[in-house]
Amino acid sequence: MRFANAWVLYLIWMLIPILFIFWRDSYQRKKILSKWGGVKTIERLTPSLSLKKRRARKILEILGLLFILLALARPQGGKKERVLQGKGLEIVIAVDTSTSMLAEDYPPNRLSKAKQELTELVEKLNGNRMALVAFAGVPVTLCPLTLDTSALKVYLDILDTQLIGIQGTGIGRALRHALTLFDKNKSHDRLIVLLTDGEDHETDLVTALKEAVAMGVKIYTIGIGASSGEPIPLLDEKGQKAGHKRDEKGEIVLTHLDEKTLQEIANVTGGTYYRASRAEGEVKYILRDVQKMEKGLFGQKNVVQYEEKFQIPLLIGFILWLMAECLGERREQWRSLKDRIFKGEVRTLS
Repeated sequence: MRFANAWVLYLIWMLIPILFIFWRDSYQRKKILSKWGGVKTIERLTPSLSLKKRRARKILEILGLLFILLALARPQGGKKERVLQGKGLEIVIAVDTSTSMLAEDYPPNRLSKAKQELTELVEKLNGNRMALVAFAGVPVTLCPLTLDTSALKVYLDILDTQLIGIQGTGIGRALRHALTLFDKNKSHDRLIVLLTDGEDHETDLVTALKEAVAMGVKIYTIGIGASSGEPIPLLDEKGQKAGHKRDEKGEIVLTHLDEKTLQEIANVTGGTYYRASRAEGEVKYILRDVQKMEKGLFGQKNVVQYEEKFQIPLLIGFILWLMAECLGERREQWRSLKDRIFKGEVRTLS
């Protein structure tokens, strides 16, 4: 026998002060009645009141409360062991953390927008194995494939444009790196969710796409940025804005959303391209597609289950309280009523 909510048992100590209050109330009552001629004299003056029933009722109420507390503690027995297997997809999330993601066309900046999208996506994809890759000039695995979404969210919080020292936007390298995180044995659908402004700086994107197609990995791309171009803020040591990035001629560098590249990545691998929106409707569309994909079994966990036994003390407590309510505090009058009926003092319906 075990109790799932063992802490409730400590509440049983409350019964001691309750018993003390009942005893003190009874003692004070007797003390007052003794001043008016004693308990027996008062009982003769109030024939309809039964002090014994009053005490019995209080005892029943306390016992009923005791059993109800035992039921709330959830007694359990009948130990059984079960093996549970996880079922879902493998999903690698690749996030662009290059300086171009500081552009402010999505206030406060593109990277903040990407983190906002990912937070909702991770919450909705709970139950799947997910990994997180940050990339700029080179990719870095922040979190390998895991079922622990809370751990993944911790790494989402630390995403920053200064996380990777080598700057640039190496989408091809990032995708090839993401592919290495998947299990070799394919028993289910796998996908990569890529969040970037799409500016790929001379990396082998074609090779990465060929590898993804060969492995059967779909790539969903979310473009974050404005096609018209946006300046890239420069930050000082305190993280404050200190002008904008300029080229060798001293002109302000503008970063553009390369939708054509992102559409091509998605189309070649069987995924879909979405442009980030204020309402984040693209997350809903990705979730809709994920629900249609083939789920696989991965990992197993031994779970011990116990049979619930709270019904028995709960029933006893309910019966005791019901008995207390039905008992009342009045003397039974049915015998005198019966005598009166037989004596003809009370007319009955014929």
